[in-house]
Amino acid sequence: MVWAAIAKGFKSRLHIYDSEDIPSIKDQQEIITQANTLLKKRTQARQEAAHHSDTEEFSILQAVNANIQQQNIDEGHSGRHRKRPRKAEQLFKERPVPFRITQGGVNWSVYRQTVCEEILYPFVQEIKAATGFDTIYLVEDNAPCHQTVQRVDKERRQGLGLHTLKWPSNSPDLNKIERCWDPMKNDISTYQFIGASMETVASAQVVDVRSYYSLA
Repeated sequence: MVWAAIAKGFKSRLHIYDSEDIPSIKDQQEIITQANTLLKKRTQARQEAAHHSDTEEFSILQAVNANIQQQNIDEGHSGRHRKRPRKAEQLFKERPVPFRITQGGVNWSVYRQTVCEEILYPFVQEIKAATGFDTIYLVEDNAPCHQTVQRVDKERRQGLGLHTLKWPSNSPDLNKIERCWDPMKNDISTYQFIGASMETVASAQVVDVRSYYSLA
């Protein structure tokens, strides 16, 4: 499994996942606990903010309840059939990150540490420094690890000026990075990976790296 990012005139470092990327179970538990502590604090802050008229949360809550009230009028709901207004505790609530530990493959903590922290965020800063842009738009699919990091790193990404575009399901061809993957797959298509030795895997990785950096 590989990861890379491209922008007009820019290409990130290619990352190839391997077993060394996976934190220990203890480290993963600590990462998940820290993330849930952050989400809990954010939830409490937004619920508190919803009670103050000069906040975005207050405006959102008022708009939602005004819409509910109008629905009751338009649809003739009254009494016990009437839709009840929302409370801040209902509207502003971050669901916790589940304690799903991986012993292989990529979960959100691996993606966050090995890709976002080490490659993506520095890549964004590189583009901003070179172009003077304040905002960078990121296209990534709806993989669970992507969505979780979007939630956990919300403030971090806002501080970087990094905004993730809404992504329609089952539409990978809209992402220009897909044009990189096809020639890379073709270059290693002759390799047989079932039961392959470590030397074979390493050789294929070298080919993939060369293929990626040779792309215009």
